[in-house]
Amino acid sequence: MHQFDKSILIAFNPHDSESLAAALLQYQQHLEDGSAFRKQVFNIEFVAVQGDNQHRLQLSDISDETLRTYVRDALSLTPDGYSESSHEAIEDNDPVYISEPILFALALQFPQLQEQVIHCARSIVAYARDNNDTADMWLDDMNVFGAEALYILARSDLNYLPLLAQFFIPYWDDEHAGEYHKFLADVVHRYGWCREVISAYIWCDNDPFRYQMFGHEWGNESHYQPLGEYLRANPQEYLWFKQALQNRLLDTPKMMESVHHDDEAHNPVLDFYLTLLPMDGDRFDDEDCAEFAQQHFIHASLEDEALDLQNRIQAQSSTPLFCYSASDLRTRESMDREDAWGDGLRRVKPLILALPQGKALWHYVYDGSQQDALQQLPVTELATLAKNAAPEFYRDLQDELIFGDSNKDICDDLPSVLYSVRRELQSDDEDAEDFADVLASDSEEQRAQQYLRLLDIFYRVLEQNEFPDGMRERLVDDDELLTTAEYFRRFSRIPAEDQEKALQQKVLHSLLDEFCDMDERLVKALLQRAQQLISSERTLANPAHWADEAAQSDLEIGHFALMAFILHNDWQQNFSDEQTPVLAEYLQQDNVWLKAANLSLERFYIEGGHYCPEGRGMSAEQVQLFRDYFCAQQPVLNQQQMIDLINRYAQRDDCTRRSSLSFNQFSELQNGYYFLNDHDDDYQRILLICFWLQCLPLPCSVPAKRIWKLMIALAPVRVTRLVMQAFSDDSYDVEFEDVLQEINHYEALEKAGINQGYLMAFQLSQCQPSYHTEKYVSWLVQYAAIDDTDTSMFGSRSRKLAQELQHGLRYINEADKIQFYRLLELRHPRFSYSNNDELQHDFRYTLKRNLCLCLSLKHWHSILASERGVSQLNCDSKVLSKKPLRITADYHTREDFVPGDMTWLGVWLVEDIGDCYEIFAGPELQQAELHQCRGDVLLFKGGIDRSQVMARANELLDSEACLQQLYQQILNYLDGNAAYEQTATLAEHYLLGEGLELEAPEYTMTGVDSFIWMLDEAQRDRLARLFFNNNYRGFKLVRDTIVQGYLSDQVKQGKITFSDMLEADEDDYEEQAAAFLLLWLLRLDIRPEHILLYCVKNQQFEACQHYVLALANDGLLKSCAAFLHTENRATLVEMLAEQNNGRSFLSIFAKDKARKIRDIVARFIS
Repeated sequence: MHQFDKSILIAFNPHDSESLAAALLQYQQHLEDGSAFRKQVFNIEFVAVQGDNQHRLQLSDISDETLRTYVRDALSLTPDGYSESSHEAIEDNDPVYISEPILFALALQFPQLQEQVIHCARSIVAYARDNNDTADMWLDDMNVFGAEALYILARSDLNYLPLLAQFFIPYWDDEHAGEYHKFLADVVHRYGWCREVISAYIWCDNDPFRYQMFGHEWGNESHYQPLGEYLRANPQEYLWFKQALQNRLLDTPKMMESVHHDDEAHNPVLDFYLTLLPMDGDRFDDEDCAEFAQQHFIHASLEDEALDLQNRIQAQSSTPLFCYSASDLRTRESMDREDAWGDGLRRVKPLILALPQGKALWHYVYDGSQQDALQQLPVTELATLAKNAAPEFYRDLQDELIFGDSNKDICDDLPSVLYSVRRELQSDDEDAEDFADVLASDSEEQRAQQYLRLLDIFYRVLEQNEFPDGMRERLVDDDELLTTAEYFRRFSRIPAEDQEKALQQKVLHSLLDEFCDMDERLVKALLQRAQQLISSERTLANPAHWADEAAQSDLEIGHFALMAFILHNDWQQNFSDEQTPVLAEYLQQDNVWLKAANLSLERFYIEGGHYCPEGRGMSAEQVQLFRDYFCAQQPVLNQQQMIDLINRYAQRDDCTRRSSLSFNQFSELQNGYYFLNDHDDDYQRILLICFWLQCLPLPCSVPAKRIWKLMIALAPVRVTRLVMQAFSDDSYDVEFEDVLQEINHYEALEKAGINQGYLMAFQLSQCQPSYHTEKYVSWLVQYAAIDDTDTSMFGSRSRKLAQELQHGLRYINEADKIQFYRLLELRHPRFSYSNNDELQHDFRYTLKRNLCLCLSLKHWHSILASERGVSQLNCDSKVLSKKPLRITADYHTREDFVPGDMTWLGVWLVEDIGDCYEIFAGPELQQAELHQCRGDVLLFKGGIDRSQVMARANELLDSEACLQQLYQQILNYLDGNAAYEQTATLAEHYLLGEGLELEAPEYTMTGVDSFIWMLDEAQRDRLARLFFNNNYRGFKLVRDTIVQGYLSDQVKQGKITFSDMLEADEDDYEEQAAAFLLLWLLRLDIRPEHILLYCVKNQQFEACQHYVLALANDGLLKSCAAFLHTENRATLVEMLAEQNNGRSFLSIFAKDKARKIRDIVARFIS
């Protein structure tokens, strides 16, 4: 059986109209009651029955050749396409599912069945529109149901084209369900823009599909005459179009893509107008769409004609002209629903009461009485019961269950289904009063037992062997309501014979499963359970009990981690018994170390392996040397040779941008190794094995110690984190409730060879200044001893610790390090940026990295065009059609510049020499027909020195030299050794303003913005002026740290204390910070249009409102507002209107090019 074979078979006689009618009716009923789909996949196949025989429907069953052709045409438009070999003779075991369109074709052979077919088609459309998600419409892994059947109906009668159009819902996954736009494009090509086809356009709520009826997904090219051009040429048809669109929207509003769209801002009529003509721009960019909407259509702009029509239609309706699908409304209702305390219990109580002896069961939940009712409880299909008796709980099921609503599905997701109930029954006494009317209780302990008794009922009703692992983790590890043994005794089916031994094995294997689950880290709760279990029964420490003999050779890394943990605990407690030598013997085998080596090698480049770049992989001999280092008593390689091998071949856990730019994402000195930092920290177990064994007086400590030393030499801070996470009281962050335990764990790591400086720096990185203020300040004080001149024993010790901390800081995340030094200067001003050579190096390193990211976005030809002030055109630009094109005799290809360089591909250099355009450089051309090419053209004015232009182009191909030039220029400028104008011009040429990237590429890293409040005032001013003026995106320098900068300034001026700054709620200072920033911007002489945009985006601040009024009073508002996009201009107009003195300036925008702006002005002026 294939994955998408159908379990509901609807059999009928293809030659009997009554049998066909019954099949159509049965199909319609399945669609309407939701049973046509199983786990979001269409689950019906129609089969032919003749006498006692039943067979899969074939195209040959359709006697009408025209209808058979329609079916083939429909299949050819699907992602799989039509295939004679696949579709003309369908065998019983073929994974081919085309019975639905064949059913429709068979039924349409009988005129008397047409109405029945139409009813069925409407049910198909209703199902699609109710769900508005192709994820609920799959036929198989490539195709959706319904489209072919509706296409066949539409081809047989064009009046039903709107049904096909309605089927193409707004929320269509065109990545996975691609090609379906071809259905409507096909009818356009077959029938042209007749009124039936235009009706399909009007009834289609999928904007891209409407556009692709004549256009391509990207670009402004068309495969058929655009509907807008047809309407321009046929005024009477345009009148009909507007009337038909009005009738449609009054009858059925346009469906929105999802509930996340902004209701108030939506203009459904404009949607239909924006897809009438080809668009040269990004249809997903608001400003490109706004510009496109302002082009002239027939009587006015597209936007004006659309909004005028919308206003007329809306005047005839009391409801919006757009709507949401039923599924989206349910989603919104679920999102908007805020549970009050007790609502979860209120939803589940009717379900329990509807069970046999429901009242007795609820008494059982309340106080544990009426246990007989629990014992007699039969298995029940819970979803069916909930749907009828507890609709609110059934809605919870619908919200949480993804793949179905069987008892197994409910059991698998029961922790999510009962989330609210669990939360309520964990509440304190005060909150519990809110639901005492539903389930009374006197204490948290009673509520915990009530929750467990409620689970007893679900366990019995669902009749599953066990709850999912997530339930055990919550009850045992998180909530600590049960021990593991108590959990399995209550919620698993343990054989009656030798029950205690079976239970013990159940607990052991649960523990082993967790130790071997490489998708999860080892954590404190798991180690504690292991210790308790082994202490209670020492024979369980023997690995022979963990698997049968046949499986002993398959012991996993998790098994060895548990062995090491037990052995280390025994050693710490000076305990030994008969199990101790058994464990030691297991751990002396090479198997564990070979597994450790192989786990690492999974993240290495190995010759012939997956994703290994040619020439980058380890040879077989090198792989053997790597394994030898882990397993041999006397390895061939020493530690440094091993480190060199790892640094050469290990896959790096780097920050990668633009596909080819890679940077250390932790620190300049600390490489990231993927085998130490994959998403689930697989290597933690190896590190713990080494950590636990390296201190033991046993032979297994020799390889453990060697590997441990290697790992801490490679990544000391990362190793510290992975080991400490196993002992932490928090499941992710390294935190301890017991300070003495924390000290003991860090001392153990220090004894194991990790330098104290790394450990201190790691501890510091775990502190958040605003949450661990006292602790963080103590680190600042400790570091401040680095320049202490006290020569006493204590003074020398403090100074040495500070020096070690300084060294460790170089290996933690850049972001944590720079934050520490920024706060250090505020706490101890002598440690300023200007006095710290290392910080200045870090800034230069970060600046160069950010410039590299920015420079990579602008190609050499764009820089050349910017420098020369020449036009950069598309190959199909109409400008190039104004004069003849010819290829110069000494035409240069890219091979004349840098052989093999692909950046020339798709770029031509052209000179306007008066009577024609002459192409003098670019990719090879056979003829001067650039309009047939794809790419860019630089059009130079006549009289240029071509050799000079090409020489400069060649220089710009050296991206490293360009980066170094820009980087050095900015450094000179910041130091006061280069002029602003010269630096700003170079930055404008080299950087793509829209792609200006000044923040950190990753949260662990630094960006130029990380240093802005650390630089001395002169450098800060120069840096800000350069980037604030270059592009508005330069404001990213301070976007997330304005309040931080303001508070730092207040500390420096002595207006608030350092401690007050750390404890401050930044929300309380946003207004003052905005005023602080604006004063700074004005002092720096920043472009007023950039300041205006900042004020518009931060309109809530009084300082921003005052700046807008000041700009208006100075007569600069209109010119600056031209810089703003439509949405921002609209916000600006509303800002003015809301201020007492602002409305007098609204007339500035009375004739704005955007209809939206004019409407806002009219609303306030009238």
